[in-house]
Amino acid sequence: MQPQVITTHAAQNLAAPASPSTLHVVANAVAFKLVWAAAILGAANLSPWLGVWAAAAVLTGHLWAVPNKHQELRLVLLTALIGFSSDSLFAATGMLQYTSGQLATWMGPVWIFGLWIAFGTTLNVAFRWLQNRRMLATVLGAVSGPMSYLAGSKMGAVSFADPTLAMISLSATWSVLLPTLLALAAKSSADGFAGGREVARA
Repeated sequence: MQPQVITTHAAQNLAAPASPSTLHVVANAVAFKLVWAAAILGAANLSPWLGVWAAAAVLTGHLWAVPNKHQELRLVLLTALIGFSSDSLFAATGMLQYTSGQLATWMGPVWIFGLWIAFGTTLNVAFRWLQNRRMLATVLGAVSGPMSYLAGSKMGAVSFADPTLAMISLSATWSVLLPTLLALAAKSSADGFAGGREVARA
């Protein structure tokens, strides 16, 4: 019986996803902040594609660093689709008014899409620690989400038709978005992403 227990325990350890290294986490967080700055400053200065190119560079580096590239790319693109759809809804209702980068009045701007691409790269790395803390993710989303838009407005990238209503709506939206996206990332992680190595499968 003992050899079987040891073998089973070893197999479980092999299958358990390893956390990203501290360097990877820090680099990932810094990369996202740089994309955020490029996107916001670019939008405010009528150069909305700057954020897109910055996001493309970060995504390229991210995919180079992770083991399961196709699976991680699907997660990033799904994150961008969900997030961009949310921002497009705010644009269509007129609640958020963007300075530049909209290809149509009912769509979010291109730089927002770039931001969501970059944010998608953080879910299994910089935000990995939050994946199993749903309540905390809900609270952080409700607080930090609207604060990001408020910071963008201070820098001239976006404005609000009704600031109070916008903050309440963004808070409610992000209280759902962040834990949902983290849950998707956790499933992706369980299916093979291992923060620096690919899980061996029989």
